[in-house]
Amino acid sequence: MGEYRFQRLVTDLYALEPNIAISDEYGLRGQEDYGADVIARRTSGDGEEVASCKCYKTTSAGQLSRWSDEFLEHWKEHWRNRGIRRFVLATTAENAASRTVQDQVTAERTRFAALGVEYELWGPATLVAKIRPQRGIAVNYLGDLWAMRVCGPLAEPALATTPGASLVSAALIRQLAELQHRLSAQAVEAADRALGDLRSGRTDVVRAFLAAQRSQENWQQLDANAQARVLRLAGSVAVRDGDLHEAERLATQAEAAAPADEPRLAAHIALERAGPAEALAVLGKVSTVAGLQLRIALLAMAGDTAGAAAELERLLAQDVDDPETMRVQAVVALAEDRRAEALRHIKRAELVASEWTAVRQLGAMARYACALSPALPPEWFMAPNAFDASFVREDAPSQAMLEEALTLLDLLVETEPTAIHHRVWRLAVLSGLRSRRDRARDEAASLLPLSDHDPTVVAWCLFRGIDIDLEPSERALRARYEAGGDVGTVRVLGMLLARAGETSAAAVLRASLDKQSGDARHEAVEWIARLDPDAAPPDTTHDPTTAALMHGRSTGDWTAAAARLNDLLAPERPDPAALPFAEAIASAGHLDLVAPKADRLLVFRTDTAVRLACHAKLRAGDAAGALATLEAHGDAFGEALPPDMRRLRADALSKTGNVPAALREADIVAGSGQTIDRLFRAELFF
Repeated sequence: MGEYRFQRLVTDLYALEPNIAISDEYGLRGQEDYGADVIARRTSGDGEEVASCKCYKTTSAGQLSRWSDEFLEHWKEHWRNRGIRRFVLATTAENAASRTVQDQVTAERTRFAALGVEYELWGPATLVAKIRPQRGIAVNYLGDLWAMRVCGPLAEPALATTPGASLVSAALIRQLAELQHRLSAQAVEAADRALGDLRSGRTDVVRAFLAAQRSQENWQQLDANAQARVLRLAGSVAVRDGDLHEAERLATQAEAAAPADEPRLAAHIALERAGPAEALAVLGKVSTVAGLQLRIALLAMAGDTAGAAAELERLLAQDVDDPETMRVQAVVALAEDRRAEALRHIKRAELVASEWTAVRQLGAMARYACALSPALPPEWFMAPNAFDASFVREDAPSQAMLEEALTLLDLLVETEPTAIHHRVWRLAVLSGLRSRRDRARDEAASLLPLSDHDPTVVAWCLFRGIDIDLEPSERALRARYEAGGDVGTVRVLGMLLARAGETSAAAVLRASLDKQSGDARHEAVEWIARLDPDAAPPDTTHDPTTAALMHGRSTGDWTAAAARLNDLLAPERPDPAALPFAEAIASAGHLDLVAPKADRLLVFRTDTAVRLACHAKLRAGDAAGALATLEAHGDAFGEALPPDMRRLRADALSKTGNVPAALREADIVAGSGQTIDRLFRAELFF
């Protein structure tokens, strides 16, 4: 039994103590607990009791004293005015009955008595004695076998065979009702804790809890509200497993037992089936904090950031310190492209709920977003969609962000190894880390067959040039296309066929064109036009960027391309298409057209943008401008300039008349040992 599970066991046992109204864990993980793990309120309202839980194999007199110190050092500023009546040290230490430990217990009682507080040690023997009459707790925490050993065999219920059974006293009926209420309250509290396990990806613990609660022995002891709570938790597990039919069945049973204040489970099911808009319609108006948190997240997912921000104001007025509220703040900030703010919010959530799957997911997403070009809109980083490496920042802080994201994703994959989406996100992050190229290849190699050659995974391999055999992927995507594929399948298959340069590529797509419909068919038609040299040029009326590029290549007139580049770079946030478009113009030998917009390209803040701007300025005769740009933005390349940029720097220094500095730079380049680099130095000298 781990420390947190032991802490929950003690919490449940404390609730059964005389004169205790309710007990609960004290503080969330990561918060200061002031030396106490459990807090209990007394029925008379005359104070509180606390417990410290220590899951250790053995202990010692000195350790016992130190555990007391952990509580007493906070006595004056935190506990003195709380009316603490009893302090319990609960431990699994097998030597708790030893004389040295028991002598120290006596000493601790004296220390605490001076403060008016009773001190008790609950060692294994005491814990077993408290568990013995509580079979439900024993089954939940120890399992059926140990429950049988601790609590003994189940007794057969007495059968009422005479009318006298109807004469059971009202007092006894009241006692039974009170017992059911108490057991139900414990089940609800345990379900709340199990929800924390579910949020942390510990589904095996949740499944064990559900099995124990839904056993015939325990289920009949729960009232309708407790049964409904357990059924909804089981429904949440089913949604997580992707079994929406089972989730709907459980949701129906829960509603029959006790209708929910809000249809949150039904909204989650609708989200998986039809998306956030349908989920919002199912959820309707909300009145609870949990309902408002879900509504805000769904609004952000649906693209209604203004609506999400407005609802967030309502939420912050009700509950600021809930980690889910902090996470929702991060969701809204990220959806509105306030990346640094999103990171601050999610880091706050990580302090108190670091094991929650949703917190780790969003933590990785926020860090990933911070490592990409600020010119990219949120839809580029709110999902692990593949794109060109020119939008990934290579500077040291950005690469460090990606490493942090990778750490979180490694934890997610370790906790939920069968969740494919965690692996796809990890591939996205690995593909942006210059020091992790080998691991990115290994990740892709294992993920392709595991994901049944998902188009997104294949696209990452294509966009990032991951050296891997993609023939099995092409075969898989061809088979799907032949049966009628979606637009993603068609697009990635087209990329694969174009990459292979097969003469029959267009024929492959044309052969099953009649099986395609909607956007998938339109995508296929465009790829056929691109891949068939004898086909009519593709329709570019809806894509002025492609039209301008094709016009320049076919006619040699690049005026339209220059105008289009100006349009793409004009907005405050430039169109992401501007960067690859500028690269295409440069590769066609027209850096002179890029030069007037060189400074505007720097808004992308990536090494590709800086490289393009420097080359454009140098080609336009502005060597001083190229040097100034490299000086101001050189950190975009990471810890050191790559050889091609050192050559550019040496060339620019030479053109500005600073030959000694140019030669020093050329010496560094020549040190690479490459013949071309040594020749470069000679060219500068002569």
